[in-house]
Amino acid sequence: MAYVITPQSVASIHLPVLLITADDYIRTPKPLDSGVETLHLPQQRLPHTAHFDVLPLCQPQAAAVLAEEGEEFLCEIPPAERAAIHQLVVNKVIAFLRQNRIIAE
Repeated sequence: MAYVITPQSVASIHLPVLLITADDYIRTPKPLDSGVETLHLPQQRLPHTAHFDVLPLCQPQAAAVLAEEGEEFLCEIPPAERAAIHQLVVNKVIAFLRQNRIIAE
């Protein structure tokens, strides 16, 4: 995402924006550079998360199906941990909306 956003396009935004970022795009031994650090937008980083951790909870058969495709990493975290990440995102969005008076306290 950060590679398609230009400083000019960011400068043209005149509404409150919240960028929620994961620590990693995918869980790897060596972090990948997603480029979001270079964006001049308010950011809320999700500690110890990867991009795919914010996707819906994996269904019981998902791990086996994904393993056949070589993408089992999409469901590697336990459902309870993924649900906690989802709640963290919800909390950050609600706080942002309240801070910007988009919704009432």
